[in-house]
Amino acid sequence: CVEVEHYCLDDEWTCSNTLCIPNVKRCDGHMNCYDHSDEFNC
Repeated sequence: CVEVEHYCLDDEWTCSNTLCIPNVKRCDGHMNCYDHSDEFNC
């Protein structure tokens, strides 16, 4: 298998599942990543 690197934009945060969300949605009290990783370590 070939691992594909995934990069988000500078104003985005990378979820554990490689989904990109806007930085302002991280630690906002709402799950935006399907794996809830945007609400960890806030």
